[in-house]
Amino acid sequence: MRLHTHSRERAECALRSHLAAPAAEYMRPWKLVTLAAGIGLLIAGSVLTPAPDWGTADSIVLAVASYLTAPLVVRWVVDMRWRMWPVGLYLTWFVPIGLYQAWWLLHDPSALALMGDAAHVPNVCMFIACGLLWAPRSSLRDIIARAPVFMRGAARLRRRQI
Repeated sequence: MRLHTHSRERAECALRSHLAAPAAEYMRPWKLVTLAAGIGLLIAGSVLTPAPDWGTADSIVLAVASYLTAPLVVRWVVDMRWRMWPVGLYLTWFVPIGLYQAWWLLHDPSALALMGDAAHVPNVCMFIACGLLWAPRSSLRDIIARAPVFMRGAARLRRRQI
């Protein structure tokens, strides 16, 4: 019984530590600039594209929800945090698909019925891409400084494949 309680406490502690990313991580200037640029592109797309299920408000909601959750999901996968994968899979469904459907069910069910599942795959792909973009826990200066090392590793991989 003691072992079960201890492992449950460890799992709860791990969940809290992974969900509570430091506020400084969300406030990094390069991440906020890319979030603002992404929201700007989404708003421009909603204005310029005549899709009935693409609006300004839902673009902002989905972008902010992705900003808060996608990097966590990517880190859990990359770090092989097996216990967090069910939560990550749920968030990967809930943020790009569940929120999208809930938003349109509340605001305009006919738009959701008209578009059906057409936006699901692009939304999930964008969620994963945003997670990959925002996952690094470093400054932009550190990321740029590590780019040559990354490129050398990529070049070695290409040579091995040839």
